[in-house]
Amino acid sequence: MKYVYAIIPAARANQEYEALAFASPDGRFEVATDGEFAALISESSIDGFADLPRGQLMRYLTLHQRAVEALMTGAPVLPVKFGTLLADAEQVRTVLYLGQHDFRSALEMVGHRREVDVAVTWEPARLFAEIAQEPRIAALKVQVAGLSAEEALQGRIALGEVVKELFDARRNQLRDELVAEIIPCATRWRLNPLMDDSMVMNVACLVDATQEEVLEDRVSDLDQRHNDQLHFRLVGPLPPYSFATVEARVVGPEDVAQACALLDLSGNQSTPEQVKHAYYRLARLYHPDVAGNDAAACARFVRLNKAYRLMTEVAQRVPAGDFANNGTPYILVRVGGPGA
Repeated sequence: MKYVYAIIPAARANQEYEALAFASPDGRFEVATDGEFAALISESSIDGFADLPRGQLMRYLTLHQRAVEALMTGAPVLPVKFGTLLADAEQVRTVLYLGQHDFRSALEMVGHRREVDVAVTWEPARLFAEIAQEPRIAALKVQVAGLSAEEALQGRIALGEVVKELFDARRNQLRDELVAEIIPCATRWRLNPLMDDSMVMNVACLVDATQEEVLEDRVSDLDQRHNDQLHFRLVGPLPPYSFATVEARVVGPEDVAQACALLDLSGNQSTPEQVKHAYYRLARLYHPDVAGNDAAACARFVRLNKAYRLMTEVAQRVPAGDFANNGTPYILVRVGGPGA
């Protein structure tokens, strides 16, 4: 198996790289090239990542990021999604061939810019305490106190929902104000998910080299203005994880055949529009709003959704009428940020 770390311009393929290929016993990178792009890969002593203990998985993720970040020096790099394993160098070259248009577009977009993430945290207990003092919340507390035990339980649940709604509204307002201060320094930006209530904002910024210091100064200024209320942290510069991560995966022909059967698709129905039409036709029959509590119908609806997502992705990358694929695996390639 070959572990894939990053995609780079082929012109960079012959330079020396530090031995940070964590999946390989000797730590050495190999290079696979096709046309104008190359992939940094290695033999993998790890068969798969899905079933590893969380602690080991996080350690490997850290090593993966360290390897990709070491490749970033001097020229743009497209990071490959953590845990990407392909059968051999030939499959890697197929990825390079299939993804060449997307790689070219992504590298043009990234240029020599780098990602810098700005994370903001606070003490949520302080805001919850403030919300608890609001007249509306105080009045609801009085109402709940006068209820029976059973009604009080429901009342406390409803009260908690109101408090959380107010908490999220205030956090989102503050987040939007902070984002408005930060994004003028960035060419592109996107909000990353928050881990818990202690986070106010986690924004990824794609930044020109000339703007990195400007962004640092802006964040430092915000930190001073908010005193001890907010805590700012800059992470980076990084490869463009949030904007141009490469995802390459192999789908077996049996999975495609099963999805086609679920959607009643024949081999010559392979355009995204035909996949969508087949899905909507069946979804109207098995949607929970129609099927009610029919467990079999609900299970069928879940399988339909999974088949629809797979076939939409396949149909966007496979020529019309070629779903059969002669029994060989499908290799699907996309470039973007999380959820793109």
